[in-house]
Amino acid sequence: MTDRCGECKFDWGTSTLEGLRIISRLPLQSRQVIEPMEDDVYFKPETGGWSANEYVWHLADTFRMGAEWLHDIRTREHPTHYAIDNDALAAARGYARLPVMLGLWSLAQACDAFIGEAAPADPDRTCYYHDWQDVTAGQVVSFLVHEAVHHLYDLHRLATREEIYAD
Repeated sequence: MTDRCGECKFDWGTSTLEGLRIISRLPLQSRQVIEPMEDDVYFKPETGGWSANEYVWHLADTFRMGAEWLHDIRTREHPTHYAIDNDALAAARGYARLPVMLGLWSLAQACDAFIGEAAPADPDRTCYYHDWQDVTAGQVVSFLVHEAVHHLYDLHRLATREEIYAD
């Protein structure tokens, strides 16, 4: 991994404590970006990708499943984690049809659950990330902090329609 994400500039050296602070602020920061968008929250870029509403629902599901992942690492000896297809989950749940305000509520609940599992987790406990490698609880937290930073960046881009109409 590089030191920073090339797009959102997330610093992969962010401490776990700072990461949990970032996640704790995600629901409010997302709401602050979403509310002024009004119906534009459902706008899908012509260049592809998700609407702001769909990103909110993706984040809610990601943090809920992240809480489950960390709980599994905390309570079982070296479990196996199976990744999901995010686009398939979005289609199955119908993200585009779901109301954004419910998504923001769900995101807040999911972030609380994630923090509740991450805070007491031994950062060195491991699981096997199926078809990839062993990962630690600390790495799982980093992965999810990156999700928070990156998708908040995406929400800001959608709110300003930055780069959405790029040729």
